[in-house]
Amino acid sequence: MQSETEIQPIAGLLILVLIVCLLIPTGRIPMGDDANRAVYHRRSLASFPNPTELRAEPEVYFRALQKWYADRVGFSIRSSLIRRSVSFHLFKDSPVPNVQIGKTGMLFLTAHGPVSDRLSIEHSCPATDRWPSLYEKTQADWRRIQTQFRAKELDPYLLIFPSKKVLYPDYLPRSVPIGLRERCEKTAGRDAPIAHLARAFPNHVLDAYPVLYPHKDKPHFYPPENFHADGEAAARGVEAMISLVTADGTPYETTEHFSVRESKSDLSYLLGFSLANQIRQIVRFDPAELNTIAAYEAAVQKILGEPVWAKRYQNEAALRDKKVMLITNSFGIRAAPYFARHFKHVDAVSTNRLTEPEQHDVFFRQLVFDAGYDHVVFILHDESVFKRRLGKFVSGLE
Repeated sequence: MQSETEIQPIAGLLILVLIVCLLIPTGRIPMGDDANRAVYHRRSLASFPNPTELRAEPEVYFRALQKWYADRVGFSIRSSLIRRSVSFHLFKDSPVPNVQIGKTGMLFLTAHGPVSDRLSIEHSCPATDRWPSLYEKTQADWRRIQTQFRAKELDPYLLIFPSKKVLYPDYLPRSVPIGLRERCEKTAGRDAPIAHLARAFPNHVLDAYPVLYPHKDKPHFYPPENFHADGEAAARGVEAMISLVTADGTPYETTEHFSVRESKSDLSYLLGFSLANQIRQIVRFDPAELNTIAAYEAAVQKILGEPVWAKRYQNEAALRDKKVMLITNSFGIRAAPYFARHFKHVDAVSTNRLTEPEQHDVFFRQLVFDAGYDHVVFILHDESVFKRRLGKFVSGLE
C-alpha cells in the first residue's frame, strides 16, 4: 500500500511544470552571486535538493527547495540592506537574532553565530556554582603563563575588559530572563572570578571594571551601538594598565579631555547595514593618524598561516622608549592605539584565529619570546576569560 504523500510520476511531472510557471514572474528578480550571498548571510547557502527525493519524500524535498530558493532568489543585496536599516531605525527591531536591542537602544551581542540563543550572555555571566572552579582554573592558567614567560626573562601582564552585559546589566533586553540578568550583576561583584583573579595577582592582572564603572553613565562612554569597548572606555582601561606595567615613577598622561566624534558601529557587519555611532574620543588624538608599519601584518600572517589582525605602531613622540607586545582578542584591537600613545614601539596581534596548540607554539616562539620586548600584555574580556582562553595560551606554551 502506497503512502498518502507518495507522488505518482505524472503528478510529479505536473508539479514540476507548475513550479516552472510560478518561477516565470521572478525572471526579473536578480539571482545573487553565490559567493556574495554567502558572505552577506555569513553562512553556507542551502544546496539544491536531490530530484530523487521528490518522489520518495516530497515534504522534505519542498522544504529544501524553499530554503534554496530563499537563499538565491529575491531582492538585491542592496535592497535587503535598505530593508534591514528601515526595520532597525523605524520599527526598533533588530534584523538579526543575535543582536538584541536593550534599554535606551543599547545593543547587545547575545550569541556569536546567527542564532537566537543567549550563549554569549551566559558565558559572560557564569552561575555562582561555577565560580570555585573558575577561581582555580583561571589562577592556575595565569600562574603557568607567568612561569613560561619568566623562564624567557619576560614578565607578562593581563588586562581584562568588562563586556556590556556585565557593565550594564540593567540595560539588557527585556527578553533576558531575570535570573540571567542577576547573574550578570553578580559577575561584577568583589567575589566574582575576575575580581578574584586580579586580587590574586595584584601587580600583574587588572580588572578594568572598577576603572570604567565610575564613568559608565557618561553619554557614549562605552559606545551603546558597539560590542567592544572603544574611545574613552578603552583609553581609561589602558591607562590604568600602563600605571601597573610601569610602576617606576615615570609620569604618564592622564586623559581628562574628550570630545564626541562620529564613528561606525562594530556590529554593522552583523546587522547587515552601516550603523553610525558616536564615541568619546581623546581631544587632539586620532588613532587613524598613528604611524603603522604595513608590512608587519603580512609577515605575521605568513608565519602563522592565518589571516590574523596585526599592527606595528611607531610613535617617536611617546614618552616611553619601550617595546611592547599586545597579545589580544578583538578587544585589544580597539585598545592598541591607546598603548601606542605612550610607548614608542607597540606590536599587537589578535590570536582569535589561532585554534591549535601548534599555532600558539609558533606564535610565542617566533613572534614573542626572542623579539626583544620590554613588556608583554595580554588583553581579553570577561567572556573570553571564562571560556578558558588563558588555557589555550598555556597549551601552546608547554
